Amino acid sequence: MIVTTALEILERGGLSNLSLRRIAAVLDTGAASLYVYVEDLAALHALMLDEALATAKPAKTRNGSWRDRLKEFLLSYLHELLKRPGLAQLALSIISTGPNAMRIREQLFGLLKEGGVEDARAAWGVDLLTLYATTIAAEQDKRRAAGHGLGGVRKALSAAAEVVLPLTSPLKETQLAGDSEAHLHWALAVILNGFERTKEISCNREG
Repeated sequence: MIVTTALEILERGGLSNLSLRRIAAVLDTGAASLYVYVEDLAALHALMLDEALATAKPAKTRNGSWRDRLKEFLLSYLHELLKRPGLAQLALSIISTGPNAMRIREQLFGLLKEGGVEDARAAWGVDLLTLYATTIAAEQDKRRAAGHGLGGVRKALSAAAEVVLPLTSPLKETQLAGDSEAHLHWALAVILNGFERTKEISCNREG
């Protein structure tokens, strides 16, 4: 009930409106009573994120390449983060170790293994893929909350003279072409190609 209430508050008012005091008021109790169930707000954030990720779904079919199914799964993950204002920002600030987060890691690892990515690169690759998708979601969420689109960038590129920006200016339309999903598909293709070409990996440093 606490987690569900917290997610409802997040959906209505964003991360800045979320506090244990606010949750307690909605539940008609005192904030101190919530500490029986959650250690602190950070612990509640982790529970909220894991609950929200329960609906991130793998590809519905095994048809298609492992790459396509991995991209579809990551898009599902990204869309879940964007459903509630502030959730993607929250995902950047904590490392969820709940059952749904672990399920996502397991499924991504399985898809990479299916593609022939060896264990060490697959293990690090899961972190890289989820970090990239989370960062993109957080960027889009932040721009959405601020009401900022790409209009300013488009205006600046249009106003730039080719003599000042000889490389950038002629490509102003190309830089802004395609929607966010098309960019994500391309970026994931670049990352996955890198997995196949980057053979060396060192695990000597302590994390």
